[in-house]
Amino acid sequence: MDAAATGALVVAAASLLVSVLGIRYSRVQAVAARHAVEHAERVRREQTQPYVFADLRSDEHQPQLLVLLVRNQGPTVARNVRVTVEPPLEDVRSELVSEWFISAIAPGAQLARPIAVAWNLFERAADELVHQVAISGEGPDGAIEPLKYEINLKSLEHVSAYQKTVYHAVKALEKIAKNTEPKSQAAGLSWRPAGSDGRPVRVDGDQDRDDQRPATNP
Repeated sequence: MDAAATGALVVAAASLLVSVLGIRYSRVQAVAARHAVEHAERVRREQTQPYVFADLRSDEHQPQLLVLLVRNQGPTVARNVRVTVEPPLEDVRSELVSEWFISAIAPGAQLARPIAVAWNLFERAADELVHQVAISGEGPDGAIEPLKYEINLKSLEHVSAYQKTVYHAVKALEKIAKNTEPKSQAAGLSWRPAGSDGRPVRVDGDQDRDDQRPATNP
């Protein structure tokens, strides 16, 4: 084999190697692009799907009362939500709560179902305080990711039930509103529009009474 043939063979081998490497690189790029698309779609679904969870906690208005709370923490409406509890809980009406179906929960909304006074639950055996919770439902993009986890009521046994709640905040605001009535009302002052510009003019009780006196000729 002469030098020309050998050179041509080397060039052909090098071209083949470059082609193989190019094909391999294109495949790697295609796989990376597919993964990027899948990741973007997964992120989009997570950002648009509802996130529903259930918990056992103290009621906002009656802290000594334990409630089964279901909340939608996501940005969209959750539909056909199904919460199952095993073993079942017994609520305040002595009914067993093994499954709770909710047709729809708006974003940020929550539903609470009264269960029992907390200290009555803690009288049960330790193994009866553990409940398995499963949650399923639907969002704008189909079924939401099912959740399954364990709730152990034993962890709530020594938690104080006398913290401030929304009820206390409302009462405090009502008290502030009652104690900060406009001083003009206490002083017998009132406001009324006067003039073409309609600007309010303050008049006191004496002036009102003067205005109401019948006019007399001098």
